[in-house]
Amino acid sequence: MGETIEVTVRVADYRGTPLGGANVAADVTRQPFNIQASTGFGLIDRMGEYDGVYDKTTEPGNYHFKFTVSDPTGQQFLPCYGEAEIEIRPNPTVEACQITLTSDKPEYQVGETIALTAQVTANGKYQCDAVVEGTGPDSHKLNFTGNCPYLAVYPHTDIAGSYTFHVSARDPQQKFRPCSTDLTVTVNQNGNEVKVRVVPETQESTLCRLQDTTAINVDDVTNLSKIELVTTYKPDVLQVIDADPGQRGVQVRAGNGWETAHIIENRVDTRQGRIYFVAELLDGYAINGTTGLMAFDWRSQNEGSSSIILEKVILTDHKGQVIKSMLQHGIAIVKHVQDCRGAGVARLQSRSDHSGIIVTNTTGEQAQTRVDGFFIITPDRILYFEFPGYLSAQVDLSQSEQNEGLDTITLLAGDVNGDNLIDVLDLAYVANTYSSTNSLTDFNADGQVNILDLSLIAGNYGRQTLTAR
Repeated sequence: MGETIEVTVRVADYRGTPLGGANVAADVTRQPFNIQASTGFGLIDRMGEYDGVYDKTTEPGNYHFKFTVSDPTGQQFLPCYGEAEIEIRPNPTVEACQITLTSDKPEYQVGETIALTAQVTANGKYQCDAVVEGTGPDSHKLNFTGNCPYLAVYPHTDIAGSYTFHVSARDPQQKFRPCSTDLTVTVNQNGNEVKVRVVPETQESTLCRLQDTTAINVDDVTNLSKIELVTTYKPDVLQVIDADPGQRGVQVRAGNGWETAHIIENRVDTRQGRIYFVAELLDGYAINGTTGLMAFDWRSQNEGSSSIILEKVILTDHKGQVIKSMLQHGIAIVKHVQDCRGAGVARLQSRSDHSGIIVTNTTGEQAQTRVDGFFIITPDRILYFEFPGYLSAQVDLSQSEQNEGLDTITLLAGDVNGDNLIDVLDLAYVANTYSSTNSLTDFNADGQVNILDLSLIAGNYGRQTLTAR
């Protein structure tokens, strides 16, 4: 009861051709009372489809619609009619919701991020479409993401004390009444805990970016030998990029110092947005100081924000003792941009570090690529890509759609003299620097000009700059 009925009346001739310009009248009766309701409730002619709404549904019953169609000119078609029926049920009792608010730990240390989880139920069922809002101390707004559960992080734990959070839930469709709750957690002075943190803590991206990286690091640790991590994110905002396409499933990258460790578990649940990573160093080995534990690359899926929560962190030393840790969670924010054509990735053939490629547009504006090759620049018809020792490239943006991102651009090794052609002059230059540390002809950046570099230029012999579209 009380819901508006959306109505469409389709009128066509015997061949199925829509008939516009008709007069459509409506009679509505409600059984069992057989009360005559108003007629002709403002149907809009959409050339054969007549749309309107009927909102007098304050009483339960079977509502019978009868539509009469006539031709005001009397020349196109004879009158006809159609009927339909819809049941209007009594509303269930509207109950208040129940909201539970929990933190990932009972107590925190100064500087540690607090992760909050809210669950909303009503009429005995989880409510996944509620609007959940909240505030922390000093009226700091809580940004809840996800649903079933709803997640938020609070990073402003600068002083020790009690931190009270107030959270409320409401239903935009008013299927349940609002509810609210409070939660108080304790923040203590720093003890002997090491800090495990999401890096960067706050990261902004756009739908144009092809790749971003989030790392999990630990600071000032002593004799660390085993790690067990469970990290959560919002999968409809972020998509984790597989670090090892040769293996089944989706994996992340081990942090510095863990590349040669025994990887017990490395798995991404892309549906639930959960990353599982467990690794252990060989006997007799341990890590001290600040180090990376795990990192994952991701690309944006949709506009919005995703809390990156360290749901489970267990650090173990070389004696099998658990190392106490304080946690700093993070958040990734994906923003909309009007034009994606000036964002992309440029890479150097046979290198892992793609930074320093100069990208120039036709107005003279320049940008440089990051280590992963990502760049963003104002789109302006043609983009030029240059790097010493590599063949330059051009991209014609006039052939791409406004919101279409660039494909990955790969610069080919071997154009030593910069004449936009890889020929015998370049080959001779590489041969003359053979066995040296010449950075211009050390194409793969392994510290020496050798057979690998010679093979690269030989494979690209005869290539010249082309304009890509």
